[in-house]
Amino acid sequence: MLSIMTPRHSKQRKKRFICKVAIAGSSTVGKTTLLYRYERNRFIPALKTIGVDFIAKEIIVDKKYVTLAIWDFAGEEKFLELFPAYCAGSRGGLVCFDTSTALEIDLMENLSPWIQILREVNSDIPLLLVGNKIDLLSSDSQLDEITEKVQPIIKKFNFKGLRFTSAFDGRGVNEVFFDIAKLMTMYPK
Repeated sequence: MLSIMTPRHSKQRKKRFICKVAIAGSSTVGKTTLLYRYERNRFIPALKTIGVDFIAKEIIVDKKYVTLAIWDFAGEEKFLELFPAYCAGSRGGLVCFDTSTALEIDLMENLSPWIQILREVNSDIPLLLVGNKIDLLSSDSQLDEITEKVQPIIKKFNFKGLRFTSAFDGRGVNEVFFDIAKLMTMYPK
């Protein structure tokens, strides 16, 4: 009688991706606090980031194992010239702004330097625009106004979408990282 031997690990291996994500935006928009909320699932008031912060977290997206290597870069303008070196090799990016001040400032002027560097270094990566601190808004109509205000930015810089988050209460945080991971696996390098 003939028997067929199969290897011990004959199951098909799951696809694995390691994806570097750059988080960009001005100082005090809540980038580091957003990262801490995602990593530890709790609100940790962040101190100012000096240089860069980094975490790695593995998630499953559409039956693919994705290790997110997330680089949080300091938002002070004096560090802007170092940003290209840190975002090199990124497969996706989150560009963050503070929703509590979004209606009072020129977001195009505020975000353009970060976006331009991301696009110069990695022209074809998916980017999401992230409005953080929604817990500080007094009404849902403010979200509508902000959504309207950022449309020119989304179009000009070819963002894949707009997401709103609150690092304070956790709204939208897991979803934004899942969404960028999904986009990165759809557009692999």
